[in-house]
Amino acid sequence: MTAKRYFLWGGALGLLASGLVRWLRPALLLGAKVTAVTPGDPPTASVALTYGAGLAPASVIVDLRNRDGSGGSATVEGRQMFLEVPLVGATDADYRIMTTATYRVLGRPRTVVREFPAGVSVI
Repeated sequence: MTAKRYFLWGGALGLLASGLVRWLRPALLLGAKVTAVTPGDPPTASVALTYGAGLAPASVIVDLRNRDGSGGSATVEGRQMFLEVPLVGATDADYRIMTTATYRVLGRPRTVVREFPAGVSVI
C-alpha cells in the first residue's frame, strides 16, 4: 500500500474512533432551574433540566431544598427535560437543586452528583 492509502485509512479510523468516544461519553447535566412553584395540595415545583452531548443517563434524581430544609425529590428517566417535584413544607423563593445522574458506560454504572443554585418565580 502507498502512503496515500495509509493516510486515508488512518484518517477514516481516527474519525470513527472519535465518533465512538463521543457516543460513549456521558451527557453531563449542564443546568437545572426551578421555573415556577405552583401552590396546591401538595405544592409543586416545575424544574427544567439541560443536558450536554453524549450518552443519556439511565435516571436522574432531582432534590430541592430551601433555607428551612423543606423541599422535595423526584426521579425521572434519562433525557427528560421538564419535571414536576412535589414539595413538603413552606414554599420559598430560594431553592437549591442537587441532581444525581446515573449512567451505564460499557455496562458499568457511573454516578455524577451536581448542585445548582436556583431562582424561582412563585405563582
